[in-house]
Amino acid sequence: ILGQNSLVGICLEPLPNSTSVVKISNYDMNFTRNKIFVFAAVEFGDGEPKKASSLSQVTSFDNNGVIRHKVVSRLITALFADGNTIFDVVGNAYLEFKTTARNLRHLDENVEGSAGDAPFSLPIEIEKTASGSSDGDTKNSL
Repeated sequence: ILGQNSLVGICLEPLPNSTSVVKISNYDMNFTRNKIFVFAAVEFGDGEPKKASSLSQVTSFDNNGVIRHKVVSRLITALFADGNTIFDVVGNAYLEFKTTARNLRHLDENVEGSAGDAPFSLPIEIEKTASGSSDGDTKNSL
């Protein structure tokens, strides 16, 4: 359970059975309550994701050939309004095929690099606290 003003860390990566052939090329990430937009953590950038607020940090790193994307964001007061105990992290990740010689042999000649998009949603449990000192990490794989 995360408290008010704490940080949430969310990692995005393709599903384990697809990491050898696809990668996440761009994505957006929003925080919603009851399907209503509250906060934009990440927005689509020009070829790569970019932070949508000074309250968010976006990084990518290579983990044994799999590019993982990590978003760390501060939980804003509006998420805790009206005694809410859950908010949703929602977004859309664009996938593209990795272009190695081995993978190209398996692709249809008509494919132009895009593997499609992958919407994601992750509920996060929260609790309004006086100090907001809780920290937590949550992992979401596409």
